[in-house]
Amino acid sequence: MANQGSKQTLPAWSQRVPGRNGPLAFIKPDVSKVTMVGSPPGLFPRAALDTDVTLELTAWPTLPPDGETEYVTLQIARPGSEEYTDLDTVIYVQGTSTFPLPITIASNFLVHPDNEGPFNIRYHHINFAGTEAHSDDVAIYIDKTPPNGTVAPGKITFSPTPPFTEAKLAGLTDVEGVIPHW
Repeated sequence: MANQGSKQTLPAWSQRVPGRNGPLAFIKPDVSKVTMVGSPPGLFPRAALDTDVTLELTAWPTLPPDGETEYVTLQIARPGSEEYTDLDTVIYVQGTSTFPLPITIASNFLVHPDNEGPFNIRYHHINFAGTEAHSDDVAIYIDKTPPNGTVAPGKITFSPTPPFTEAKLAGLTDVEGVIPHW
């Protein structure tokens, strides 16, 4: 027991900050370079599904000491599910690995018939001390079905009606067309 005039050092565990009893969140996957802008968010272009989609894993805030190894796994699940499937793992060794690290969604996953619609991806990180952390989910969308399925869309109709001749188009500044519902 310490006396009145001495200072006693408190152990580290007694100085914890409330609410921070787990690992820090890991960086999120960046899909902005491989997906289309718009709705739905995270939509891959159809042509991209026939080849592997490679994301670039950038440096995270707490890198390990020299020579130590960390693992980052790209995982995928349906929205609302906690059953993630591992897609790819990269190994980072401080002092020998360089950023960005390529991490891949294989084309055989993207084109599989069961893999259509919305998904969430995240990173699962295991640091050199064995501590695990996850990134926040990022929404992606895999769409292999054209808007009309296998039925060709109807033709656009114009006013004036074809055939277009100089006489029909003379004096017009705009030509109105109607796109059929798809």
